[in-house]
Amino acid sequence: MAVLELRKDYWILETAHSAYALGANARGVMTNPYWGARLPFTDDYPQPVDAEGWASFTGPEQRTPEEYPAYAGVKYSEPCLKATFANGVRDTVLKFDSPRYRAPHWR
Repeated sequence: MAVLELRKDYWILETAHSAYALGANARGVMTNPYWGARLPFTDDYPQPVDAEGWASFTGPEQRTPEEYPAYAGVKYSEPCLKATFANGVRDTVLKFDSPRYRAPHWR
């Protein structure tokens, strides 16, 4: 499997026949803009989505295909992370900061 880094916040994972793209959108939210057949050129892969809302109950948070959605704001999809803090706050907003790479640890 090849991992192509197009920018410091956008990657494409490719196998012989399939591909998966993930990256941070303009709001710093990690999204998965593509999953499907491997495309011939890296420019063919879509950029990370920053969706717009179209109703009071369907805001950008609801329509953005997040890579790892947390429980916060007006989202009605099932979160991957849900926490209640000591002060009673239940919103967790995840934002992309920077990539950190670690060399594989083989035994």
